[in-house]
Amino acid sequence: QRSFRSFGNDDRHVMAKHSSIYPSSSELEAVQTLVSTVEGALKHVSDWIDQSNSQTDAATGQTDDQSDAAVGQPNSTDSSWRCSVWRDEDRPGG
Repeated sequence: QRSFRSFGNDDRHVMAKHSSIYPSSSELEAVQTLVSTVEGALKHVSDWIDQSNSQTDAATGQTDDQSDAAVGQPNSTDSSWRCSVWRDEDRPGG
C-alpha cells in the first residue's frame, strides 16, 4: 500500500510535467485565433459552393433535393456542420 506522501510526490511530478508541456496562454490564444480564421475561411468557401450549386440548379431547373440526390450528398441544410474549439467566454450562456 502506498503512503500519502508518495501520492504527493506523484502529484508534484504530474504538475511539473504538465507545466513543462502545456502551451502558454499566448500560444493558446494564437492557436485559437488561427482556428477561428480557418473556420471563417472554410465557411466562406462552403457558402460560395452552395451559392454556385444553387445557381447551377436554377439554370438546369433542378430542385435542391434532386441535385443532392443525383450527386449522392446530404441535403444542403445537413452539410453545414461546423467544428469548433470554444473558449469559456465564447460559449453560449457562458
